[in-house]
Amino acid sequence: MESVYEEALAYEFELRGINFERQKEIMLEYKGKSIGPHRIDFLIEEQVILEIKATEGMKKIFEAQVLTYMKAIKKKVGLLINFNVERLKDGIKRLVLSVRIRMNKRSQRGGKRIFCNSLILNILCVLCG
Repeated sequence: MESVYEEALAYEFELRGINFERQKEIMLEYKGKSIGPHRIDFLIEEQVILEIKATEGMKKIFEAQVLTYMKAIKKKVGLLINFNVERLKDGIKRLVLSVRIRMNKRSQRGGKRIFCNSLILNILCVLCG
């Protein structure tokens, strides 16, 4: 069932002109050793990882999966969306890696933060139709 949602989301992103990579292959490492390729469902605008599920309940292992992907490709924001819920808003989980930034970098980050937040709103608009 997840593949159906993935196909629909890809089409909606195309209609709205949102740049994305679908089934992006990434390499995971453990203590500097490659432990093999994995695929993320979507990388949106090179900023947000989106993983989709269609399962009973939101399990912690799904959050760990997204956090692992975020660390592997150095992205700060991820969305985990479970479509197997009565109300879609109950199936959405936003994940953020907290990163220490030196004070002189803060002014440079402001634009990216706003872009990322508006991108997430865009994705949620796609989902809610």
